[in-house]
Amino acid sequence: VAYDCDYIWVTTSSAVITFNKNTGEQEFISESNSGVSGFIYDIEIDQDGNKWITSSNGLFFLKNNIILRIESEIIDNAVENK
Repeated sequence: VAYDCDYIWVTTSSAVITFNKNTGEQEFISESNSGVSGFIYDIEIDQDGNKWITSSNGLFFLKNNIILRIESEIIDNAVENK
């Protein structure tokens, strides 16, 4: 679980979900095999509001509802050995 302005971010094993604290609306940012691949471990929000998602298949970056995989042998090995 992570918090960002009016939103609560929740990760499950296969999805990233946002809940609007004011309206109660929820939105699926990534569902299984869409955007983030593998078993989702965690989501973190940095001081700039960027979302970072770790999964069994790597590190992903979410900005403007676009998910990008951060490709790095060092990061991939660290996540694999987590």
